[in-house]
Amino acid sequence: MRTLRERYEQGFPKRRLGFKDGGEDAIIVVSHPSEIGGSEWPEETATIMRFRDGKVVSMRDYRTEADALKASGDDKPTRRRAVLPTRAPIVVRTSS
Repeated sequence: MRTLRERYEQGFPKRRLGFKDGGEDAIIVVSHPSEIGGSEWPEETATIMRFRDGKVVSMRDYRTEADALKASGDDKPTRRRAVLPTRAPIVVRTSS
């Protein structure tokens, strides 16, 4: 949680984020840290967030979206991708 708070304070959630299906009860969030932090930050990172009973139970970071997709077992490229500005709060809900 500390890392999330630090990234929020640094302005990272104010840029585009991509959301992809990460398998059962999971989502992959793709970000582009270099857009905020500059060239010393990676061009792309991805996080798999897993849910249980509507709550996040784990988060794991990957260097790229491709790495996260491979780890989730869904490394087939897809055309569907949501890119959302994050000015409004993001609420992720899963079905029980």
